Amino acid sequence: KQWYQRRVAITAGEQPALKTVPTALLRKRKQLNKERVAKAIEKKLKETKKRQKGKTVFKRAEYFVNEHHKMKIDGLRIGRLKHRVVKVPENVKLLFIMRIAKTPGKMPERIRKILQSLRLNTLHHGVLVEATESMIEKIRIVEPYITWGYPSLRSVHDLVFKYGYGEVDGAKSALSSNVLIENQFGAQGMLCLEDLVKELFNVGKKEKSTDCDSALIPLLRS
Repeated sequence: KQWYQRRVAITAGEQPALKTVPTALLRKRKQLNKERVAKAIEKKLKETKKRQKGKTVFKRAEYFVNEHHKMKIDGLRIGRLKHRVVKVPENVKLLFIMRIAKTPGKMPERIRKILQSLRLNTLHHGVLVEATESMIEKIRIVEPYITWGYPSLRSVHDLVFKYGYGEVDGAKSALSSNVLIENQFGAQGMLCLEDLVKELFNVGKKEKSTDCDSALIPLLRS
């Protein structure tokens, strides 16, 4: 009965005022929380860097022995390639090369320079190149680190359509629009994706193919 009377008295009279927090104080609390979280993250990153910096990397003697053995094998393999005759298969104009192996250690300087000239510094990157004797010689030298073959017209079309990117005004852009291709290669007479694929597959004039190769970013296969 007393509880009922107290309830009736509250409802009949004025409702008690709720406690409120000023908006300015809420904003200040929110800002302080953000700053506190940012400082905690920064502190954690500094501690992680400090630990990694102070940690000395220890390499066993077997690591250096394996590195030397691998460099020696690569040197012998490259030396044996000098005595092989390189021939380009008939009716083959285009090659597709993709990087498949990444060595954690040091590789011979000649192999590193060839991979760099082919723009295959990253794993699973692929490039389309002209089939020449000098190119096949380079491929034979870096063969343990790559896979390569002779693509068909359909394969070139699928590669460029799915994974093709070009450099337009210094930015990476997908070759998904014929307008973009026309703006980039219109001066060479290429107005759509099919024209670009045909020019790449047939390895047309030297100027056209060079412009296409330089404008295309190496294809990244996932």
